[in-house]
Order: sequence, then structure tokens, then C-alpha cells
Amino acid sequence: MDTHGFLRRVLPSEGAVVSIVINPGDRPRQRFYNSIDELADASVKLSQHGHNVYYAVASFKDMSSRKQVNVHNLKAFFIDIDCGEGKPFASPVDGAKALAKFLTDSKLPKPIVVLSGNGLHAYWTLTDAIPKSDWQPIADALKATAERFKDRKSTRLNSSH
Repeated sequence: MDTHGFLRRVLPSEGAVVSIVINPGDRPRQRFYNSIDELADASVKLSQHGHNVYYAVASFKDMSSRKQVNVHNLKAFFIDIDCGEGKPFASPVDGAKALAKFLTDSKLPKPIVVLSGNGLHAYWTLTDAIPKSDWQPIADALKATAERFKDRKSTRLNSSH
């Protein structure tokens, strides 16, 4: 799946979307876009020029900020699996094994998994975007499930939201 296809799967099509460039030694820079395609085009170009490009997983009501109060919709639930020295998992392979065990133990469906630098991101996507008020209770339940399995030492996953 290419950048455009991936971002269309995880981001809402309505509202402003945003990228954040975070390079060592530089201040983070964010920029809003009117469409997922604009975001994807810019992200690919920035990445090709050696920048570390991130994106917010929500769409926003306007381009004033990416604070929670400005969140319009979301289209995915996600877990961040930190890997590397000083992280819960030594490598992405170890993180993937933990994710597989978590999915088996929790009986959650298989997510889209992407390598995110040194770690992994797992995304459970929705067909349609939903408002944050509908998304939040489910995200909280996913986080609680990850915490419950973390306590069982089956895995140490972070539900991001």
C-alpha cells in the first residue's frame, strides 16, 4: 500500500489534515492541508528530502491547531509499539511477536501494521469517520484492554490517543 492509499485508510476525508516534521536539532514544524492527497504528496516529497514526517491521526475543524478541542473526526483506532534500546521491545520483530500474542489473547481482529521508525503502529480502521465523542470511549476500551494484557505480561503495548 502506498502513502496515498494508507492515509486514505486511516484518515477522515472531511476536515483539515496535518503533517509534522521533526528533525534532530530543529523545532517541530506543522502544516495543515485541505485534503489527504495534498498531505500525502507533501509527506512523500518531504521524506524524499530526508525529513522525518509524521501526521496527526485525526481531521480538524479548522487549521487553527491540532489540539483535541479542534478534532473533527477520526477513522482508526491505533496502538504504538515502542521498540529499541530502552523501549519495551528490543526490536520490531519482538514487538510484532507481542502484538500477535495480544491479538490472539484479546481476540481483536488483525490490524494494519506499519513500521514507524524503530517501532510499529497498529491501526484498526473504520469504513466511515466518526466524531471524537463516539471514538473516545472505544479508544479508552482499547487502551484498557492493552493495559490489562500488559499486566498479564503477555505484551507491553501503548494505546495512543
